[in-house]
Amino acid sequence: MDKSGTSFKFALPSITNSLAAGFNLVAENIYLIILPVLIDLMIWLGPKIRVYDLLKDSVVRMLNEVSKTAPAALVGQMKALNDLTLVSLEQTNIFGEIGLSPISVPSLLSGSGTAASPLANPKIIELNSVMLLLVLIAGLFVIGMIAGCFYFSIVAQKTSVQPFRLTIQRFLLQLLNMFLTILIIFFALIILMIPISCVTTIFTLISPGLAQIVLFIILIMIAWLIVPIFFSIHGVFLGSGVLDSFKLSFNLSKWFSSPTSFFIVAVVIISQGLNLIWTIPAANSWLLLIGVFGQAFISTSLIAASFILYQKYVVWIIDNEELITKGIIRK
Repeated sequence: MDKSGTSFKFALPSITNSLAAGFNLVAENIYLIILPVLIDLMIWLGPKIRVYDLLKDSVVRMLNEVSKTAPAALVGQMKALNDLTLVSLEQTNIFGEIGLSPISVPSLLSGSGTAASPLANPKIIELNSVMLLLVLIAGLFVIGMIAGCFYFSIVAQKTSVQPFRLTIQRFLLQLLNMFLTILIIFFALIILMIPISCVTTIFTLISPGLAQIVLFIILIMIAWLIVPIFFSIHGVFLGSGVLDSFKLSFNLSKWFSSPTSFFIVAVVIISQGLNLIWTIPAANSWLLLIGVFGQAFISTSLIAASFILYQKYVVWIIDNEELITKGIIRK
């Protein structure tokens, strides 16, 4: 408390404490990992949806055309590439695209969608229509987003400092707001890419080497833009509107840009680093179960930690609002 009697809290919220709180919360509420585990088990042990027969001939023709124009020295490498492409196509499980949505349930196997399985005779479904493939991918996108929103909602509910009931009406509102949030970010990226494309094209005409340097700098700047919008989804799942969530996320980035950047880097290193360990067992080994449960626990803990940290940041702003307004605390 200062001489005027105004109370304040200068100490910034601790990232390590938030991470520890996230892991403790999930350990005490282990049911939070059920949905990620179920998604991985369905991809891994469920029916395999393939397009090998549908796309094999088209892929072979395309690769053969490329091989005809390749230099003689690369013929052997092109053959190896052809074989690898066909093997990858044969091992692809379309059901893994359920993680295609920007807001989806964290999964160890989504995206890779391997067709390998420890089951003796896994059921394989071959799609025979490109239209059916597109409809299926669109359907998986929608299902993945709905499941992801539900998953984030229950994590938000458990971490919220202000308890709330997750009713159907509240969930549908969160789903709508999340869809609008994704649309806003998507269109913002499109608008941002227009000048970036023009700049890189100009520098490419001047010097390809210089263009690579400029592109690298631009990518760093784009990565930095993640910080102001990082907490926008947290506000949505904790009950704020879309615009209010964006405003609060930008406001938090003014005060906590560096610690938020560190938190994002820490989350990526922890999750991706451990994924290298979780995927050591082959997809046809039951040992992969360890990776499925491990990844579900770690990912859920990190997401819970982000909600905890977000709310600590908001509380810090509220506690020090008077001092910030008076200019006693400055960025």
